[in-house]
Amino acid sequence: MKKLLILVVFLSVVVISAFWWWANHPDVESYPASQTVSVYFLDLENFNVGREPYETAATRNIEATVDPKTAILAELMKGPTSAEQASGLAVEKSAATGLRLEFNNETGLARVYLEGGCDSRGSSYTIANLIVKNLRQFPDVKRVYIYDPAGATLGAGNEPFDLLPACLQP
Repeated sequence: MKKLLILVVFLSVVVISAFWWWANHPDVESYPASQTVSVYFLDLENFNVGREPYETAATRNIEATVDPKTAILAELMKGPTSAEQASGLAVEKSAATGLRLEFNNETGLARVYLEGGCDSRGSSYTIANLIVKNLRQFPDVKRVYIYDPAGATLGAGNEPFDLLPACLQP
């Protein structure tokens, strides 16, 4: 009899706890598990004939809780999918192996630090074009300063326009 009473009390506590949790927590399904973002890649067909725009957007689903600016730069570094590559999309990494973003909400300044390497290889089209295109889709991004792996860029750092490091100059 004592075991039955303990079992009834235990089950009652479990049921009451479950109802309390359900009543005090929003429906988990009402929150999106992911968000869709646009990631711009180099469109080789347009670029090779000098037809702008040189970038074309591809869509990615990212976690809803992730900062979209940071996620887009990570997706950029992953590059286009094989299907996107087959349709002519590419990524120009300019020897960079990673990107780190620091964004100031008050000023709208996005500071992007290249990791691993930085080399334009004499080209006027570099990873800087893709970084700027991807970040400028957000209305709160006013300027983009790009830094080489040593933390240097051209300019004093307070210019009202985008900045690039010397290694991304043609």
